Amino acid sequence: MKRCNYKNKALLTSLGVLSIFLQPSPVGAVDVLHDVQGEFDRLRSAAQEVEDHRAAVADLHQTEQDLRTAEDYVKTADEEVAAAEDEHKNTQTALADARMRASDARERVKETENMVAVRTAETAVRRREAESYTAELEAAQAEYDAAEAAAEAASAAAAGTAGGDDAIKLLISSDEMRRRVADAAQKAGYDYPLMEQLEQGLYTLPAQEAAASGAAPAADAGRAAEVRDSAAQVALDRAAARLSYAEQRAEELRAALETAEDAEEAARGDYADALEEVRDADEELNQAYKDLTAAALYVGEARTARTESEADLALAERDHAAAMRQLARWGAGRSAQAGIEYYAWHGGEGGVGHQRYHPVSYSYSDGKLEFGVNTAYVVSRTGKKQGHVSGFTDTTVDLGLWNKHDRYDVRYGLSVNLPTGMAQIHDNAVVPDTVAALTRFGEGWNWTPNITIRRKINETDSWYYRLAYAIRGKYDYTLDMDLHDPPTVHPADRYEGEVRYLHAAKNDRLTAFLRTNVFTGRSKESREVYHEGAEGLLGLFYTKRYTKKDSFKAYVMYELRGAPIYKTAAEQHSDNTFTHYYGIGMTRELSKNRRARLMLHHRRSKGTFISPLNSENGEDQMRTSVQVGYDLRISDREALSLDAERYFYRSNPHERYHGWGVALTFSRSF
Repeated sequence: MKRCNYKNKALLTSLGVLSIFLQPSPVGAVDVLHDVQGEFDRLRSAAQEVEDHRAAVADLHQTEQDLRTAEDYVKTADEEVAAAEDEHKNTQTALADARMRASDARERVKETENMVAVRTAETAVRRREAESYTAELEAAQAEYDAAEAAAEAASAAAAGTAGGDDAIKLLISSDEMRRRVADAAQKAGYDYPLMEQLEQGLYTLPAQEAAASGAAPAADAGRAAEVRDSAAQVALDRAAARLSYAEQRAEELRAALETAEDAEEAARGDYADALEEVRDADEELNQAYKDLTAAALYVGEARTARTESEADLALAERDHAAAMRQLARWGAGRSAQAGIEYYAWHGGEGGVGHQRYHPVSYSYSDGKLEFGVNTAYVVSRTGKKQGHVSGFTDTTVDLGLWNKHDRYDVRYGLSVNLPTGMAQIHDNAVVPDTVAALTRFGEGWNWTPNITIRRKINETDSWYYRLAYAIRGKYDYTLDMDLHDPPTVHPADRYEGEVRYLHAAKNDRLTAFLRTNVFTGRSKESREVYHEGAEGLLGLFYTKRYTKKDSFKAYVMYELRGAPIYKTAAEQHSDNTFTHYYGIGMTRELSKNRRARLMLHHRRSKGTFISPLNSENGEDQMRTSVQVGYDLRISDREALSLDAERYFYRSNPHERYHGWGVALTFSRSF
């Protein structure tokens, strides 16, 4: 938020531009370095004030916009903080959930790992059972094969088939069959004398039965074959039952093994799924930690942004309050000026003279109440006997109170002249207004209540109306120091009026005014009683910027000063005087802080004048001069101005002067 630094800059030249007519306005004694230059300075100051006021209004609008923006930023920052805190809470919840899921996943891994171990052990048991029962199945099969072979042989023998009995004998006596049956029984883990049973059933029992019956051999042979056949079938049935049981049991064990293997495979699948779930849970947990870290960072950034936004808001509020105060107290400030001026002249019977002048002033304004004081110290020599004067001049104190409105501004003022100067001087020390700035060094107490009205047409154009009444106190005045009883001057009171138009644009400026003074009653000086003549001054000042750096300026004034009317015509000393003032010049901006000025002045007066330098009457005064000036703005609070004038003066019938003046002024605002 960039602030406009218009305040101090404006104070150096525009402090009290609204008080452009606050100074007492006696007509006459218009000099180049003060009155003329002062009018142009006030024109420039008025235009500068318009620009500064625009800047102040724009600054106020900008601060209002900045304030609204800062408030929006704070609101947004609050929302961001709330969102960040909510997100932080959500990430904390998500982290807790992720931790729980990770813990559950690890528990699931443990459970599935244990289940895999259980299922693996169970599968191993089922596999051992199935593998171990294979021997029994093989033994049962061997039994069945042997029994079947014996049964077939027995059946053949019983049927009288050739070779049947031999086959039985061969089977019973076969080492291979015996070894096979024995190996199968051994693998099965039991001792089953199958061959012995077959031998007993096929031979021993039939023989015993034949012997017991005492039958004939043929009959015995037939009976034996039947017995063997029956025994072989019994053995076969028993072997078949045993084989059937063994096969059923083997199938059950295979089914149990397959079930165990399926359960183990399922357990291993669950374990793999659990491991994958752990990996997913770990990734989710890691992401939750990252999200929590990011959320915490986001909260910190949001809070930092809110703190910065609150600081910006506080700054915007201060700037806005300052801008409002600046406009409310427009023109407020304090400033002081100090200067040194030197004037020298040559020619005429007055010879050579000079004057050194040290003005000092101070002004204060709070935007409504104004106060100003100015005085000076002077050293003046006219080059004549008793023409030396040194000391302070009178001090002027000015008070004012503004009542400002949208269209009208009214100022109530009081100007007081304090008699700190020297009223009693020799007539040889009096200096004419054509050669130096200060012609009167002091008078009595003067009280001048006044009122000024400003009517604002628009931003750059205004009318001013001023009315004042000067209550002038008496003072002693000595024209000849040889007098022992100095005369007392009782000046008449004075009405002062002024109307002025001001146009203060950036590139062209104009002011036109009419100023009048009318005296009430009679003035008295020693034994002389007279009416002071009315005074009037009509003026027009104009400046025009024709390039970015160059300005043209000109002025014209017309002055009328009525001659005093004395009690008797014999005391009449002078006539009405008419004076024309002309000037033309230019100003060049050398840089942002430096300005150069050049101007030509011409003054011509008609009437009868008494020269204080030679005490003779003269007519048709003419004064021509050239003025150069240089302005330097040292800083936003300090400025320096240097002016020099070279002039030539003549008055009929034979008064001639030439001289120069230099004025250096330092200004500072506080």
